[in-house]
Amino acid sequence: MIKKNLKKIILMLVITIIFIGTIGIKSLAADDYTCTLTLTPDKKELQVGESVILTMKVSDIEAGSGIAIYNGVIDVNTDIFDVEVKPDDDNVWGATLIEDSLTITKSDYETTSEDQVIGKIILTVKEGAELGEQTVTLRSNEFSSDTESFTIKDVSTDIKIVDKSNTNTGGNSSSGGDNTNTSGNNISSNSVVPTNPNSQNGGLTLPKTGLVGDFLIIGIIIGVIAGIVTYIKYKRAV
Repeated sequence: MIKKNLKKIILMLVITIIFIGTIGIKSLAADDYTCTLTLTPDKKELQVGESVILTMKVSDIEAGSGIAIYNGVIDVNTDIFDVEVKPDDDNVWGATLIEDSLTITKSDYETTSEDQVIGKIILTVKEGAELGEQTVTLRSNEFSSDTESFTIKDVSTDIKIVDKSNTNTGGNSSSGGDNTNTSGNNISSNSVVPTNPNSQNGGLTLPKTGLVGDFLIIGIIIGVIAGIVTYIKYKRAV
């Protein structure tokens, strides 16, 4: 009887050791799992009312057969931005946002180890938003493979909100440039007047020059006639 109980105890110990060993092996495997998550904006500066698209890309996946699920938290100032998410362009992944919790799941639930975009976060600047630099962070980043899940460090990027009037001021400066060009055209037109007989101003000056010539010719004719008349009178007097 004692031997029978001893066998049972030994069997239970062996099963317990195997179970603990299996958990330990799985934990070690999960600890070795890793990947790289990047958050890339399509612009670094934007104005009130404009949107920025943050692309989420996963690369360097080392997690058994790969990953199929992402869970994380979007840490962003919702007083500054309206937030929405959409899947990748090929709809390989589906994205869901509940408050600040983001879940992205592969559409076919099959794991993958290829570098790829898994989703996009769209931020739109609200009216009255504070100007300056804002930090957007993905934290509590957890990925799931076919058997295990693992976490990676936080990922952040900075977005700067700029004053819309700065662009308007630039527009005014450009307008001033147009005015300067117009003034330049006037100067160029004035300088051409003496040398361009085809210009309107040049045409106006030509009749004046013609009248002077006509008066000169008439004066000469009158002088000649007067001389002839005087000569004839002189001859008759002689």
